[in-house]
Amino acid sequence: MKANLVGTVIILSLIIWIPVSCCVSYQDRKLKRKEEEENKWLSATVSSLIHLCELFDVDCRKRESYNI
Repeated sequence: MKANLVGTVIILSLIIWIPVSCCVSYQDRKLKRKEEEENKWLSATVSSLIHLCELFDVDCRKRESYNI
């Protein structure tokens, strides 16, 4: 080990950094997917949203008069 100090440092670095980088990459992808889903939901157009009055067949003009 003392005779090949550079090789030992490289091997130990690879043993530590490869698994750590895989874990960090996994967490980044997971967070990115979650943010994309939230952005997709938040950027939905008003026409694509369904109001409760449409689901329950209630007069929507009452909803507009209450500024909901």
